[in-house]
Formats: sequence, C-alpha cells, structure tokens
Amino acid sequence: MQTVTFIPSESIEALAKQLEIEIGTEFGDGKQIAVKLHMGEYGNLHYLRPPLVGRVVQELKDKGAQPFLFDTPVLYGGPRGTAQDYLDTARKNGFTAETMGCPVVIADQYGTVESSLRIGSIDVPQVLLDADGLLVLTHFKGHLDAALGGCIKNLGMGCVSIGTKRKMHRVLSQPVVDEEKCTQCLTCVEKCPAKALALVDERITLNADRCWGCGACGEVCPEEAIAAAVANLRELLAEAASIVLAQFTGKPTLFINVLLDMTESCDCDRHPGKRIADDIGYLIGHSPVAIDKASMDLVNQQLGKNFFAAHYPVNPMVQLETGKRLGLGDLEYELVTI
Repeated sequence: MQTVTFIPSESIEALAKQLEIEIGTEFGDGKQIAVKLHMGEYGNLHYLRPPLVGRVVQELKDKGAQPFLFDTPVLYGGPRGTAQDYLDTARKNGFTAETMGCPVVIADQYGTVESSLRIGSIDVPQVLLDADGLLVLTHFKGHLDAALGGCIKNLGMGCVSIGTKRKMHRVLSQPVVDEEKCTQCLTCVEKCPAKALALVDERITLNADRCWGCGACGEVCPEEAIAAAVANLRELLAEAASIVLAQFTGKPTLFINVLLDMTESCDCDRHPGKRIADDIGYLIGHSPVAIDKASMDLVNQQLGKNFFAAHYPVNPMVQLETGKRLGLGDLEYELVTI
C-alpha cells in the first residue's frame, strides 16, 4: 500500500515545506529534472499558477537539481499546436525562463519507444528520454472524455507526440458497431458527448473527425454492440503513462496533484466550465494510481457523492484500474495528512 501525503492548504509555502522533505537527495548532483506540467490554454484562467510552479522549481534547485519545465504541443492545433506557438502561449500565461528560474521546453524532437501493449510503439520527447529524473506536477480536475484529468492523463497524453496523440484519439479508440447486435435504440447517439454518432439508413454511423475515442458509446449500449477498435482512450492513457515511466526506471520520480481551482473540463479548454469543488490542497506521492485515486476520493468526500461517475459519461475507474494492472500503483493507499 502506497503512502500519499495530503497538505490541506492552498499555501504555496506549505507545499514548499513538505517538498523540502519529499524531494530526496537523488534529485541533486546537478541532475536534469523534467517538471511535467500543463501551462494552460490562452484564455483559460484555471491552470497552475506560475508562482506555485516557480516555488517547486526553487525547491528542486535548492536540492542541487537542474530543473526545466516541460510539455508537448497539442493534437487540435490552435495556440499550442506547435512548439513555438506553445512557447508563446506559455509566455503569455506567465511561464518564461526569467519568471520560473529555469528553461521552459516544448518538445519538438522525439524518439520511438517500442511496446508490446495494445497501444504499440509511442513517440516520446527526446528531451524527456535524456532527462535524469521526472517530477509530474498536475492540476487535478474533471475531463470530458476521460472523466478525470490527473497524473495518469498528464503522463499519458502530455508526454507523447502529436502522432501518438492522434493514434490514441483517432485510430485505436474508434468505436466499432456490431450490426448483428445493434437494435438502433439510439442510446449511443444520445449519450455521445462529442455528437459523433448518428442513425443513417438504419445504421449507426460514426463521424470519425468528431470522435474523441472516450468509449462512452460502448459503456451505455444495452446490447453490448459497440466496442473500441483496440482500446478506449482511458486504457490507452494508462498504457502510454506506463511506457513513459518505464523510461525512468532507476531514476528519481515524484508526483504532485494540485487540488485547487478544479473545473469540469481540462486546462486545454478555453471554456473549462464550472468549479467542481472547493479548494482542497495538495497531494504528493510516488504512485500515479494512488495519487489520482486519493484526489478523486477527496473531491467525492467533499461533495458527498461519486461526482466523477455521475457527472461524466464514462467510468473514471478505468484508467486507474488499467494503471494498477500495468504496475503504476495500488488503488488502496494510506493518506497521511500534514
């Protein structure tokens, strides 16, 4: 059973004080430490604030590390669709080498990592493959097609190339309808969050350009007539995360989830929706599964209901259960409150 440290405060200094303990000497000796985070879509005001990130960077530097902030361009284009555009967006959102006290790196070169998992080979940023350690700093929130946006998603979608993101969203997770089982009840059409399904000529048809690969259609189908071509997006996120973390075997890793200013949708969304809960604090751990499960549990406890299961069309446990199966940690954890 893994330990997850809980800091029930929004104070940056409270986080820094605990990080002084949590960041071990293995992060020192001049090691190049990648700090993986999402630096926010321009126009979205709900993302990790630069002062908080800068304090984490300072703690790493105080331990003798050489940290750099890191992320990847997005699949859907826009102001973060290329490395240069993302750097400009990061600057507008307050992330520069001057404000952070370390380099800000958006990946533009990748190395292919082979895998026997269903996702197959994935392209991982070369700067990440060359890093001496990894600190994953995640703004925990809801997510329209993954139910929760936590550490696993930060790793699985944020640490791969645009080509791999496309494979996850547009190829492997695309739904396939078994026409012999399908009764055209239209449940899938009604529940699809992307509005990618329609009844045409008495057949359920897919608009592949609209589909997110979330797998909601398969979960709600009463006839079990729909399944992902290979695996749904939540399973693929966990598989990609496990491959990325495997590159850090023998290297220091640490995971921080920030449970502040949590919204219905991702930091990628210019319109992230309503806040889903009051501010809770910070979690620190060494297991992506345990820290995401603890984050979800704390939100649910505050709201007095299973918010993520009720609010989103897909099962939030799928990425956690897949992560557990792949060795990313346990669903059971010990929460140590500071």
